[in-house]
Amino acid sequence: MPDYRLYTCPVCLRLFQPEDDIVVCPLCGAPHHRECWKAAGGCACRAFHGTPNQWKAPVFREDDEALVCGNCGVINRHGDAVCSHCGHELNEPLPDPLEHCPEMEAADFFTSAGPYTDVPPDGVVAQLPAVQLASFIGPRLGYYLARFRFIEQTHKISWNWCALFFPLEWLLYRKMYGRFFCFLALWALLAVPEALLLWNTVAGWTGQSFSSLPSWVAYLSQGCFSATLFLRLVVGNMGTKWYFRHCLRTIAQLRIRYPAPDVYRRRLSRRGGVNPVGVAIFYVVLVLGAAALVAGWLRLF
Repeated sequence: MPDYRLYTCPVCLRLFQPEDDIVVCPLCGAPHHRECWKAAGGCACRAFHGTPNQWKAPVFREDDEALVCGNCGVINRHGDAVCSHCGHELNEPLPDPLEHCPEMEAADFFTSAGPYTDVPPDGVVAQLPAVQLASFIGPRLGYYLARFRFIEQTHKISWNWCALFFPLEWLLYRKMYGRFFCFLALWALLAVPEALLLWNTVAGWTGQSFSSLPSWVAYLSQGCFSATLFLRLVVGNMGTKWYFRHCLRTIAQLRIRYPAPDVYRRRLSRRGGVNPVGVAIFYVVLVLGAAALVAGWLRLF
């Protein structure tokens, strides 16, 4: 029997243990916990059967004189030259993951700014090849690689002007969705006193007889404005360090979940990179929300 301890279940994403009851898909070879197989109603990877994204085991692996096909995952007998299921060559050497990263210009890796040192394409940052980090970062990879190395070596922070002036947009652009929604909720909460003052002001202009707000609301509004400035400073100071940790954490998850080099390379680019569409949608929602608020005021007054 093959040793599945280096595999992860596609349902629960946990590494298999020797005592686990394992079910293997007869079509793609993906191993599952029996309970996970039942919960998923069969192979959790069935949507990718017959496609380039079909589940794949490591390209070459020998366990108890058994060969696992790197193309379809089917177990073959020791000594077979090709897979009995798909005809893939079993003795194909394991490719270097660096060769499967998107092609980049060497000039993209270099930046010139203050105490930050350049990171060459064959360099290493946080025990990761720079080219893999670059594949995940995407645009402005030279800027962030140099700052990542600075943070790793000095354990200091690295100021980020874009994160200071556009904190929410920057978090969304760099796909740090958890922090984006957290700060969005904080900003919305801090905007409540100012919205109440604006509402009261508009009501006064229209001659409506609304009761005046307590004086402490104005002081609270000033405090909330100061808090928003403080949040901007926090994101400007800590943003690059947060992004560094986000990159390392996500890449580590991808390496465990997608052991096949070609799939790992595609996932690096998909999970990483930037999200300009999300930023555009964010602005559209803001504009539509403001328009709906103005329309509501006009109907009310």
